[in-house]
Amino acid sequence: MAVESAADRAAFFNLNDWAVKGRYRNRGRVFPIVGIFDNAFVAVDVAEAPFSSSQPMFHIATASLPCRVQNGDTLFVNDAQYVVRDFQHDGTGITVLRLEVSLDYDLDLASNLETEAAENLVTEAGFFILQEA
Repeated sequence: MAVESAADRAAFFNLNDWAVKGRYRNRGRVFPIVGIFDNAFVAVDVAEAPFSSSQPMFHIATASLPCRVQNGDTLFVNDAQYVVRDFQHDGTGITVLRLEVSLDYDLDLASNLETEAAENLVTEAGFFILQEA
């Protein structure tokens, strides 16, 4: 049985298929990254009451990580900002970042912002964000 190579794994991270671009911030530095974003539904029982949630994750080839991953790092992907809450190197050359939605939206990390006519009005993904002047 052949061992999977880096080239074999790279096929999964093709932007024409499943992969998406993201921006990763670690210790104040921002890096472009490519990986597979997944935000699967999760059913959780809280105090014996059913609760619906999601578990956002970002899968990336371990060799393509631009820095050492740390809990608390920030990822901007698919028009949303996330905080890394856990990460796992799975031993096959893939690292999984377990994410949580960030409530501190950082416009500097956003990649596809377009300035509208008003100087302090920015639109992204169909939403308008009023920036402080």
